[in-house]
Amino acid sequence: MDRLIVPGRQCALAPYYLDRLPGPCCVSGALWHAAFGLPGTPIVRQPHFEGDPSLEGHLARPGIFVDAGRTFPGLALIAPSRRQGEDDEALGLHPVRKQITGAWGNDDTVEALATICGSYNDDGNSRAAGISEHRAVPANGAPGNPAP
Repeated sequence: MDRLIVPGRQCALAPYYLDRLPGPCCVSGALWHAAFGLPGTPIVRQPHFEGDPSLEGHLARPGIFVDAGRTFPGLALIAPSRRQGEDDEALGLHPVRKQITGAWGNDDTVEALATICGSYNDDGNSRAAGISEHRAVPANGAPGNPAP
C-alpha cells in the first residue's frame, strides 16, 4: 500500500466527496472503493474543463473487503499518505460488519486506527462528514480541527 497514490488525501476514505478545487464537483474516494466498492458503482473524477463529463466508468470488481472470492482476514486497512512538503500521515478503513471473535473487538480496532491514523472511516461511512471537510478524527470519534 505504500506505493498507492491516494488522491484526495483523507477524502479518499469517503465513497464520494466534494472537491472544491478547481471548482466544486463530486469525486469518488479511491481507498473507499478499493476496500468496500461494489461492482457497477459509478466512479467519478475531477473534470478536465468546465462541461467535461466526470463519469470515469463503473467499478468492475468488488473491493477487497467485500469480494467473496478473496478471503481477506484483516480487520483494517492502513495506507500511508505522503506528499512532498507535507507531513506524512496514515489513513485507515475498517469493515464494522466483519464478525470478530475472541478478545479483540471492533472498539479495539477503532481505538487502534484512531491512534495510528490521521483519519479513518468504516463501511457505514460514519465519519464521512469530518473526512470530506479534511478534518482529522480523534479517538473520541468527534471531528477535530480542519487540517491546514
